[in-house]
Amino acid sequence: MKIKGRITTEPFKTPLFKIESYNVKQSAGELINSYAICEVVRPDSSQPCFAYRQKGKEQTFFLNEIEIPNLKLRLIPIQRLPWLLCREPKDYGSVEQLWDEVKQALYYHLELRQKQEYDVLTSWVLMTWTIEKFNIIPYIFFFGTWESGKTRGLELLQNLAYRGWLMPDISEASLFRVVDSLHPTLLIDEAEALAKRPEIRALLNSGYKRGATVPRQTVTPEGTYITEWFETFAPKALASTELLAKTTMSRCIVFKMSKAQRKIPILLDTEWLADLRDKLLAYRFNTLLSEESEENEDFQKTTPLEKLAEATGSNRLAELFLAPYTVAPARYKSTIMEYAQLVGAERLGELVSTEEILVLGAIVKCYDLGKISKSLILVGDIVDTINQELSYKEYWTNRRVVEVATRLGFRKKRTNRGTAIIYDSRLIERLKKDIRYRPAFQPEEIEAPFSGNASQSSQSSPTENWLSEGRT
Repeated sequence: MKIKGRITTEPFKTPLFKIESYNVKQSAGELINSYAICEVVRPDSSQPCFAYRQKGKEQTFFLNEIEIPNLKLRLIPIQRLPWLLCREPKDYGSVEQLWDEVKQALYYHLELRQKQEYDVLTSWVLMTWTIEKFNIIPYIFFFGTWESGKTRGLELLQNLAYRGWLMPDISEASLFRVVDSLHPTLLIDEAEALAKRPEIRALLNSGYKRGATVPRQTVTPEGTYITEWFETFAPKALASTELLAKTTMSRCIVFKMSKAQRKIPILLDTEWLADLRDKLLAYRFNTLLSEESEENEDFQKTTPLEKLAEATGSNRLAELFLAPYTVAPARYKSTIMEYAQLVGAERLGELVSTEEILVLGAIVKCYDLGKISKSLILVGDIVDTINQELSYKEYWTNRRVVEVATRLGFRKKRTNRGTAIIYDSRLIERLKKDIRYRPAFQPEEIEAPFSGNASQSSQSSPTENWLSEGRT
């Protein structure tokens, strides 16, 4: 592919097409068929322009417009963008050195509960700068009380993430168009309010997977309606004092925030963070244009995904942690894997209190106690087993038990003594193999690891000596 960059307004002497025949597109930057890449920057105090680099070339050009004759396309830089612009790509040494500096900046400005979380957040930052490589990405969710560092986390990501946009309260129509055309990293504060709006919830529930779209009705000049489809795939970080919908939470890596126990600077070191942005831009250019990147486009193949699934006990978590695990340098991959395993254990522990666990455990207990006749267990016996340890106000009803048991796959049958559940040994064996339902069969074996993990988590909290608070 042949790409022409134009620095002056004078036309080329022998253009491939007449200038008038080109389609003009305002762009914030893009990867051009893996041959070249450009991004809108603001070098020094000049007007925004493209930083442009071709594959196999080390030199970066600054262009007012880019012509792509093969596509009959002219790219014009958007002059006003809602995120902090880079100045120019800057050398960062090795990926490990860049990782360590981003991690140090995060530690200097923000307190997280576990030291592994700094590596996870660092991997997420690097992931946003190479978003084209991934089909599934996790969201970041800062969850905590007031003044616990949630907004500071979003402000940091505004300075470090690719096209980090601290989102204002805007209309859904405008938001969908921005995400579809610019693919920013959305940073949503007070997410509990926005996430209650159906359109925003649709954006959050679909936007973690590439190719997802949502429909919107648009009025034509003639007064009729047409359906437009908008892409929703983009990195997102949220902050809230309240838990979000389960569907949204299942797409998030959750950082539980609390008031800082060490001295955190009141203001961000914006010059340091701007310097890091320039290095991250160079990392983006190098990664997306490298020969190695093309050869490793099967990064979502079996080995890492299977390892993560085995470690977390969840295919969903394996999908979410695959991108952070992929961008991590070799010596940090084990840290990402360990943290994913901790999250998997924590989520499994949360399942112990779910309705399915209670009903399945009661069915198994009735079977063990011999409360079964001709493969039938009375729903009343299941209800009595569940209600033994509950207060009167929490008592279950027969109808609720039948609903949950049916959801698990059991069939019901009416008898002269009331409704019964048909005990299905093959279904029981299948549920035993599902890690989500293991507590119903082995409660004493499930509880012990959680206490150990909790202790391990508290011991792994970062301290003053763990990483230098100041810049080196």
